[in-house]
Amino acid sequence: MRRRIKRLEAIEIVNPNAAGLDIGSQEIWAAVRPDREGVTVKMFSTFTPDLHRLADWLIECGVDTVAMILLANPRLRRWKEELEEVE
Repeated sequence: MRRRIKRLEAIEIVNPNAAGLDIGSQEIWAAVRPDREGVTVKMFSTFTPDLHRLADWLIECGVDTVAMILLANPRLRRWKEELEEVE
């Protein structure tokens, strides 16, 4: 069975200045639009100086909105599962 892959052109861009963050206990992966100049995905540690570097990078990229996911924490995963059961 073949997997269908959505092309970037087919996805409506709601906020072109948004970034996505995947927050783990030891690292944060940040991504901005792939059509931007330079590096569009970066990893940052969770220490304060690294968070400052993350904020600086997001500002340099012109980001004004951030979507975050932080399901690395087992309590958050359970909370998400409980929410899905309610729906």
